[in-house]
Amino acid sequence: MISVRGVATTAVLVGLFLAAAQQAGAVQQYAFVQSFGTYGYGNGEFSYPKGVSLDASGNLWIADNWNHRIQEFSSAGVWLRTVGGFGSGNGQFIYPEGVAVAPSGNLWVADSSNNRIQEFNSTGGYVGQFGGSGSANGQFNDPLYVAVDPSGNVWVTEYWNNRVQEFDSAGGWLNTIGGPGSGSGNGEFLAPMGVAADASGNIWVVDYGNNRIQEFDSTGGWIQTIGGLSPGSGSGQFYRPEGITVDPSGNIWVVDTYNNRIQEFDGAGGWLQTIGSLGSGNGQFDLPSGGVAVDSSGNIWVVDTYNNRIQEFAPVPEPLTMLGLTLGMGSVGVYLRKRRL
Repeated sequence: MISVRGVATTAVLVGLFLAAAQQAGAVQQYAFVQSFGTYGYGNGEFSYPKGVSLDASGNLWIADNWNHRIQEFSSAGVWLRTVGGFGSGNGQFIYPEGVAVAPSGNLWVADSSNNRIQEFNSTGGYVGQFGGSGSANGQFNDPLYVAVDPSGNVWVTEYWNNRVQEFDSAGGWLNTIGGPGSGSGNGEFLAPMGVAADASGNIWVVDYGNNRIQEFDSTGGWIQTIGGLSPGSGSGQFYRPEGITVDPSGNIWVVDTYNNRIQEFDGAGGWLQTIGSLGSGNGQFDLPSGGVAVDSSGNIWVVDTYNNRIQEFAPVPEPLTMLGLTLGMGSVGVYLRKRRL
């Protein structure tokens, strides 16, 4: 038993207890908070939404795929603006899929059926583009998702060319992982989809056709694989995964599309938890696709594609075991109660 005097010392001990709880390895749990969106063509409505990215203000930029546009929302789900429309002109799209906000605040969009990447400023103004149809360096055949690493370089996955390409912030080609034939070996792909960069500059790629996730260093060197070649529904297995993001703690969140769930892994590839199941209720999904993002508070945003909505999940404080403290003459129990949402 620890003998202490005064409330200030109590606060210190509670802090020590919290640190001990974290060291014990408890997995952070999440609860459904809200959803917004419905099927349609108006502002705030969706038709097969796909990618999502968060800006520094916590606003969400969402690729509204079949409406050929990008929509911006506040964290409360309030529509703010629409960018684009059907076409191949500057600032127009044909089936946009992935979106990524750069450290500069500019937005990069994978304009999939136009085989190009377009850049916009923080208010949706067109800035520039790069790409074109083909299989040479700097060309694309169905670019799907895009990520920006800490240095500002842009990484793009290509479904039909079975590769990931890296570009500088001006659109200059830098590197390629995989290639048109590719395969199932380390560093090879079969229809890659989601891509994310962590704080160290490592790149995480969803190898859709191989039902796995691959990690690479900033030069494209293979590091590890999560999952397996055969589809599965067990913990740590995938059935046609599409989306991926890295949270502030370095954990990996994967949209396990055909299993209608998202899975969390630590940075070493260890499975942590699963959220979701098939359905249209709160916390359920119907073929969620490439869209998953985590904000600075740890809230998770998931694009629930076939339900034409966005769902938010928030961290829930875990109940802690009683800590016995002796304050003055007596002993008290200090608890932190679980928040009810």
